[in-house]
Amino acid sequence: MCRLGSNWTIQGYTILNVSQEETEYMCMWLLASWYHLNHLGRFLHRCKVYNYSTSQDTVKYLLISTADITSTGNITTLLYDDTLSAESETNERRPQTSRDLTVVTAYWDLGSFKKGEKQTFTKSTYLSWASTFQYLINPIVVYTDSTEFRDLMFSLRAKGNLTNQTKIFLVSKRKFWPFRILNQIQSVYRQPGYPAHHPNTVNAEYSAAQHSKYVAVADSAQRNIFNTSFFAWLDVGYFRDIVGTRKNFKLELPPNFNPNSVAFNRVFNSSMTMDPYRIFRQNVVWVGGGLFICSGKVGIEFEKLYQRAVLYFLRQNLMNTDQQVLYAMYSDEGQKVIRPNIGLQIYIPKVNYGNQWFYLGYLCLIKVTE
Repeated sequence: MCRLGSNWTIQGYTILNVSQEETEYMCMWLLASWYHLNHLGRFLHRCKVYNYSTSQDTVKYLLISTADITSTGNITTLLYDDTLSAESETNERRPQTSRDLTVVTAYWDLGSFKKGEKQTFTKSTYLSWASTFQYLINPIVVYTDSTEFRDLMFSLRAKGNLTNQTKIFLVSKRKFWPFRILNQIQSVYRQPGYPAHHPNTVNAEYSAAQHSKYVAVADSAQRNIFNTSFFAWLDVGYFRDIVGTRKNFKLELPPNFNPNSVAFNRVFNSSMTMDPYRIFRQNVVWVGGGLFICSGKVGIEFEKLYQRAVLYFLRQNLMNTDQQVLYAMYSDEGQKVIRPNIGLQIYIPKVNYGNQWFYLGYLCLIKVTE
């Protein structure tokens, strides 16, 4: 029997246990051996939450969507790991160091745009936030179409004596496929009655910039300039709250990281039964897209999966940012049509953590003493 914090791997897929007490979704407990699992057949549909108690653990297992288990035990719909709440966290780190994790970021010059109802983001906003990269000692890969941003990043990394840990690509946005589908995105936003959530469902370039994260990570993984096993996407403004700190830091893999999945930060405990129509049009969030972590191999494959999902939802006349795409593709309904072949590892902030949007980043952040 798997205990809390461990995984089953079957036919190349990972079954991951869950500690959420409030989950309403399809769950099962795996008391069976591999032999028993071979004989389960196709009858696992809407299951309740089952507990298996040992002297040490009470274990729960989550299936996001209808299980499709064949007579040979092949699971064709993926589960996501929702076990890593702060309550079960330890300070354990995997043996890889910050030198084995390439950080990828990008800045695309979109000009000024409205953010939410009260804020306006400008180029100066991002230039200010970028100052934290002077102190991030991981190797980094940067994509931008702005010579001003390129020059700033070169300067910041030089001040931090990190030039040899830096690669910057000055490139046209249109080299990335999300910026080649701007007309399709904008046609969705122009539909009569399509809700205006600034800039998510108003500015097609902003939407494309969010989708391009996965292209950047895949491209970095294919190039693997710094010969690392793992890659982290990091928004330019992710560590905006420590801009004035001016202390060196590094990012390492989070506790219990599963290299076969993509690690994300849960922001809201959103229901997986919500349909994609509502997710996109109501601007609903499940995981945050400001930081995600994966192995190079997984990052390359995940970008293909992500592109397939974006194009599918566009055909349904739905679009928003990557956060809505991720939620929709792993929702009950989304999994039936997208059939994702890569799972997500979800890190859950503790109750009253603070700003839950940035939980995973600070979980991975290690201060570096001089």
